[in-house]
Amino acid sequence: MGLAVILAYLIIMPLFRSFRQPLIIIIAFPLGIIGVALLMWVTGTNLNIQSLMGIIMMVGIAVSYGNILIDRINSLIKEGKAKREAIVNGAADRFRPVLMTAGTTIFGLLPTAMARSAGTEANVPLAIAVVGGTFMATLLTLYIIPIMYLLIAKTNNTTNY
Repeated sequence: MGLAVILAYLIIMPLFRSFRQPLIIIIAFPLGIIGVALLMWVTGTNLNIQSLMGIIMMVGIAVSYGNILIDRINSLIKEGKAKREAIVNGAADRFRPVLMTAGTTIFGLLPTAMARSAGTEANVPLAIAVVGGTFMATLLTLYIIPIMYLLIAKTNNTTNY
């Protein structure tokens, strides 16, 4: 899991040409872990290799939501908007796309997460990890990332450094 987070950070860093902005996105990972732990506890699912694979998948999903949000905020700042205005408008602009993408992921995996028939034992922990992590990461990403961007990111109207 740690390797997935490090690789995600290293991939995002050149995209934003910043050390701080990828850290803001990586904050979504621990938030997703909260959702994984809660849903696994509620369903009585044990942590195993399948659920760890689901957590790695959730890292990628949570990072993509953060990328969508931060990229929009950066583009609004480049258009000349003030930092706070860009954050509010960017979060509002990307709220629906992030929710729709998360909804399709969650509702697409719900049948697998709830399956109890023979042969589904291997896939259930993976689906539970992805559903729980994606749900929590989505909810918290839409609120925490804009706040963290306001507090952490250095921006001006020309660069993202």
